[in-house]
Amino acid sequence: GDMTPALEHFYNGQLQLQLLGQHLGEALYSRQVALSIIGKDAPVGFGAIDIDLAVLGPPVRDKILEVSRPLGGILLAEGVEHRSQPQCFFRVCSDAMMIQTFRLADSRLLYGRCNRLVDARQRTIADVVEILCPDERR
Repeated sequence: GDMTPALEHFYNGQLQLQLLGQHLGEALYSRQVALSIIGKDAPVGFGAIDIDLAVLGPPVRDKILEVSRPLGGILLAEGVEHRSQPQCFFRVCSDAMMIQTFRLADSRLLYGRCNRLVDARQRTIADVVEILCPDERR
C-alpha cells in the first residue's frame, strides 16, 4: 500500500514535506523530500520520486507542485484511483545525504523500497524510492 497512510497511522499524525531538491521537466516532476509529522521536528522518512504529471488532472498537478503533502496523501484526498506496486525492498548503509537528512551521528543501516504507483488504467503515475528513519530515531 501507500507509504503516506502507513506512516501517518504509525506516528498518529499528518505528514509534511521538507523539500531537499526538485526538477520540473515538460511532463516529469522529480523531487527529493524529507518526511516529518506536523508538529514534530525529526524526519521519519525520505522520498525520491519521479511523477508523470501528464497522467494526472490539473487540480492534482497543482497540489503536487505546492510541495506541501506527499503524493500518496494527495491521490487519496483527490480520489485518484491508484495502486502501489513495490518493485523491491532493500537495506543500505546511510550515505552523507541520509546522515544529514535523518540527523544521525554516524552511518546506520537503513531500510526502504522502490515502489511504482499506477492508475486504474495501469499507467505509471510515479516511481519512488522510500527510505525509513532508523529505529533508534523513532
